[in-house]
Amino acid sequence: MTAPSAIARLTVEHLRVPLPQAMEASAAGVMTAFDMVIARITDADGAEGVGYTVLHQGQGASVAAIIDQPFRAILEGEDSARIEQLWRRMNKATHSAGRGGPDKTFVVLKEEKVE
Repeated sequence: MTAPSAIARLTVEHLRVPLPQAMEASAAGVMTAFDMVIARITDADGAEGVGYTVLHQGQGASVAAIIDQPFRAILEGEDSARIEQLWRRMNKATHSAGRGGPDKTFVVLKEEKVE
């Protein structure tokens, strides 16, 4: 087994995929397209990993921006084998942007108004 290599490059693509015909989605209303975000990590040895997510139309740009900004700084140059450590750092960096974020913000605002 070879030693792990550093993450050399992160590339992010945001695609809008048109649907052949509009469709009704209970959570999104009428959809004419959907967004897809693809992240590709390449290590210094040229090994590559790819991940993607599919989102409602109009949501892909914000997800791509999170991957491109805070995640790039966390990942590039790091040991590609330290998956759990890198995941924890990414999760911590974006905690307030996801699940738990709006509730936490509301509590802080509520506490400030009471004081």
